[in-house]
Amino acid sequence: MVRTVIRAPRGVRWLVVVLWAAGIWALSSIPELKSGLEQDFLLRKLAHGFEFGVLAMLLIWALPMPRQRVWLRFLGAAILALEYAALDEIHQGFVPGREPSLRDVGIDAIGVVLGVLVWLVGSRIRRKR
Repeated sequence: MVRTVIRAPRGVRWLVVVLWAAGIWALSSIPELKSGLEQDFLLRKLAHGFEFGVLAMLLIWALPMPRQRVWLRFLGAAILALEYAALDEIHQGFVPGREPSLRDVGIDAIGVVLGVLVWLVGSRIRRKR
């Protein structure tokens, strides 16, 4: 069985997920968000992947663990995170100076997969201790 990193009531876990998602939404609401740095494009794309990788891990933490089919928890987290990534891109279509991008959804998907993999590797390391 995979143990969570931080024990907390399920309601607190979902509150953390909602707050993280709200942070993503707030950043997506900023018109023409730019860092001002030379590598702005790369930084924004890395941030996309990071945001949704963390979202996937928070969703894994918040979702209940089925006894027989643990993989459903990971699949559910990935699906929810990807749905939110698509919704976030649609939202950006309504923000002045922003536009939706399938490429960004793809980058978000990579972040989600990496987030799930980090969780799985971390849980194996914890089990070995």
